[in-house]
Amino acid sequence: CMNNGKGTECVGQPVSNLRPLRLPLRVKKNIRCPKTSSILVRPNVNPQQGDSNFTNNQSSNWFQMSKFASEYIPRMVLHRVTSKDIPGGTGSVLVEAVIEIRKPRCSARDEDKLTMTITARPEVGSKVELQVPPKPLLLTKTDGTTKDQTAATTAAENKPFVISCADGAALIRLRAIAPGVGPLKYPLKVQVKYPVKYEDRNEFEFSYNVDIETVAP
Repeated sequence: CMNNGKGTECVGQPVSNLRPLRLPLRVKKNIRCPKTSSILVRPNVNPQQGDSNFTNNQSSNWFQMSKFASEYIPRMVLHRVTSKDIPGGTGSVLVEAVIEIRKPRCSARDEDKLTMTITARPEVGSKVELQVPPKPLLLTKTDGTTKDQTAATTAAENKPFVISCADGAALIRLRAIAPGVGPLKYPLKVQVKYPVKYEDRNEFEFSYNVDIETVAP
């Protein structure tokens, strides 16, 4: 046992009580998507791949391109939620959510133009009116200050929703008119376009669903 040279009281466990720890079994298994059955994670069959000490591995590389879906999806962060009553005695409430959207990690250059379109899904219901930017958002970096970049990359129809859009990120407002204060859900559909060649096309395009759940103050 140890006492750090101070006093006679032992700290920790005596060496005689220490036992070897069992390491968990490390198995090599594939992880597949439950819907498409495509392989998401596949272990390396040859753990020494890329080692130049082995003749049959000299043409291999230690590092490979990451192909996880999370590397290509823009990151969305909820900043704040505010609400206020709509005048006129209707009892409805205007709920505004401010979110930050940033380019994904796969974009090595800030100058790459990423186009993103946000629409409301039918799950929003008939009692809630969801307001989103009507025109696509352009996530890229241009010359000038934040104000200059926002003016250069934002359509005129998006100005009521876009707070700032610069350096590959956008700060936008999502508005919803709800019948009363309480939990509110923003069912969104996001469509993303990359200016990269994919198969026989010059653009890489995909879409996904996002649910933002908030509790209005």
